[in-house]
Amino acid sequence: MLRLLRGVRPSASVMFVTTETNDPWPFDQPRNCTSITMRQVLERVEPILSVYHDADDHGWQFIGISEASVADGRVAALEAIVRMDPTVLEVADLPPGWQAIRCKVGGEWTRTPSDPDQDGGFPDLARDGFALEMVEQEDGPPHHPFLRTPIPSDKERYGVKPGNIVKLIFRYRDHVERNGQTFTGEHMWVLVTGSEDECLIGTIDNDPQFSHLLKAGDEIYFHPKHIVHIWRRDDGK
Repeated sequence: MLRLLRGVRPSASVMFVTTETNDPWPFDQPRNCTSITMRQVLERVEPILSVYHDADDHGWQFIGISEASVADGRVAALEAIVRMDPTVLEVADLPPGWQAIRCKVGGEWTRTPSDPDQDGGFPDLARDGFALEMVEQEDGPPHHPFLRTPIPSDKERYGVKPGNIVKLIFRYRDHVERNGQTFTGEHMWVLVTGSEDECLIGTIDNDPQFSHLLKAGDEIYFHPKHIVHIWRRDDGK
């Protein structure tokens, strides 16, 4: 998941709250301090799965499932975020320069330094050079250029188990030009090998056509909502 970092401007989705209370406040910034988040989080389309405590200005970022972008960037008061999801209080003691990642609301947080050279969480476009695209059912064909079959239901996607083979969409930071066309990503098959809460672990089942960063056999962490197809014996690969 790509952090929003800078360049976010207030929009119609800005959320501010003002309260007068003597209740303890665990964050190092005041309740009305603005934090960076995503449109999808404010609209409750996606849960908060990543929290970043910036080292430079001690600001906070609350990111969902899909790749974050400046276009989807929004600002909200810290207290507004807490009201939406009180479980973020669990990482209010996160030191500046650290990140906390989980696979579902209520799941265990994994804390790591947010240095670009550190591993952790789902693929990050800035850190890893590639990211996974989350596609909802209504975004499937004919609306998506990569997809020709309907997106599986959430029940099917959350129900995959080790041994299943699923298709994910990989987006690349460095685009490839071939025969007058620009390729920004591709879909590849992934063999599911395990899970942690609702976070899935798998190995890439084929070599990519448009990136040298990945190869068959590489391990990857992904979310059920990253799955765009589930292979069955009667539909081939």
